[in-house]
Amino acid sequence: MRPAGIRHRVKKWVPVGSPLWYPYFLAKRFIKGLRDPSTLKKVVWYVAHQNILLEDYKAIYIPIPKVACSSLEQLCAELLGMEIPTHDIEEEIHLLDFPYAKKYKIKDHYADYFKFAFVRNPWSRLVSCYNDKINYEGGHVYERYDNSFINYLKKMKVFSGDMSFDRFVEVICDIPDEYAEAHFRSQHQFVMDERGNILTDFIGRFERLQSDVAFIS
Repeated sequence: MRPAGIRHRVKKWVPVGSPLWYPYFLAKRFIKGLRDPSTLKKVVWYVAHQNILLEDYKAIYIPIPKVACSSLEQLCAELLGMEIPTHDIEEEIHLLDFPYAKKYKIKDHYADYFKFAFVRNPWSRLVSCYNDKINYEGGHVYERYDNSFINYLKKMKVFSGDMSFDRFVEVICDIPDEYAEAHFRSQHQFVMDERGNILTDFIGRFERLQSDVAFIS
């Protein structure tokens, strides 16, 4: 059996985020650091676990990339009294060290918390991903920050400098969710745990963002 197949089977029994995964994660990170220390980045734990804990409100926000994440994370930062970045906020807001709730603990440890997420029409989410990560114009934040999305496509050996939207769609549709980058991974993956439990109490829609945020408030 391939290593990827073994990992997939193990995930069914040991949910991602469990401390049992830490030795594997830290060993992999250590080896990567030995090979090329420049590739290591600060581990932002809330990103790894995909949920922001709003303890005073007994609530948890589960971000889904390309679904108003920057705006909703800014709202969470304001509620938590965190300092809001003033430069390149759309990029730097994701680097804030939010308090987080581990995904594998949500069902049992946060049963009485209000868990919410937002989803978006998959087509418009994909168009947004292409325009923001591939076909961006001059002055974009990626002229000042490393474009990890393109690095991912290069690692998968599917990136070309003149990639059209049609080609982009073909490429990512051939990548299984297990290996998919977060910005085009299927949205249901974010609101379900490894055992198929739905974690959210409310799922808003990007298309009615204002009214759904008002409902949550």
